[in-house]
Amino acid sequence: MIFEYTWQRKELKKELIKRRYNTNIIFLILGIVLYVLFTLEAIKSNLFDKLVLLIGGVIFTLILALVLFITTKIYVFLSLKKNDKDTHNAYGKYKIELTASKMIVSLNDNQIIEYDYKDIVKVKRKKDSLFIATKQDKLGLIFKKHILGSQNYNQLLTFIDDKINC
Repeated sequence: MIFEYTWQRKELKKELIKRRYNTNIIFLILGIVLYVLFTLEAIKSNLFDKLVLLIGGVIFTLILALVLFITTKIYVFLSLKKNDKDTHNAYGKYKIELTASKMIVSLNDNQIIEYDYKDIVKVKRKKDSLFIATKQDKLGLIFKKHILGSQNYNQLLTFIDDKINC
């Protein structure tokens, strides 16, 4: 079985931003809850005008959202830089050949690495992606359902499951 797909830097960037989205929402909600808890006594005791506390809460939320936005940009930039260094810019057209004993990966028509199925130590499945890593390369391969196509992705999952569970 042979699969071909293209992996680009912009797709990795989208993936990294998507990965931070839930974390940022949690931090934003946690920040709002902490603000309310810290100002709860002031609200109850009428020490401060409620309008001032509300405006302060809005300003605090906007500043927190800005900080989370900036930290996400920094995280994505540093992660892309590290990935480029670790993989030597491993973007382009991938060709994955699945044989009976191993997986042969080629990037831009140059053979990169062969994965023996017995050496695969990590298989992580998500709703729309599959991650495979071996002992020899700690970076691994990511297969995205929207890049491979639904039929090819399902065939790949079935094939990998059969080979790893043997």
